[in-house]
Amino acid sequence: MIEKDYMISELQKLIDFVGEPVEVHIGVQGEPFLYADLIPLISDLEDDDRITIISMDTNFTLVTKKMIEKLSKFKKLRLNISLDALDEKLAEELSGCKYNLNQVLEMICYAVKKKVRILIAPVFLPGYNEKELERIIDFMKELKLKALPKH
Repeated sequence: MIEKDYMISELQKLIDFVGEPVEVHIGVQGEPFLYADLIPLISDLEDDDRITIISMDTNFTLVTKKMIEKLSKFKKLRLNISLDALDEKLAEELSGCKYNLNQVLEMICYAVKKKVRILIAPVFLPGYNEKELERIIDFMKELKLKALPKH
């Protein structure tokens, strides 16, 4: 576990070195919602004018409405949600553990309602979930998710 203040201090040195606005990506080997100081970390990142986007990879299994309420105040935040299947049995098989697909979908819908920026990022596994991609795209259309603007 890395202390939040140490991460922020080291990140500021890197941003100073780069000398231009950056996107900060919270990408961990695991689930970022397990990090105890996640909200204070995002808050510190949000306050830095040199940071344009704070993106974070998540499987969204640990997210609650209360957490989404907290996340909704961050304007630079974008959640990259790994959603690999809309078939519950296949989603659980791909995750390799118990996976509450209905909870994940409910929290995605709630996040959209609360105007949390999300990006649905399925992992394409030929031979396993290629038929699911069209269903995921349809789900995204139902949510009225728009493509990210090109830089």
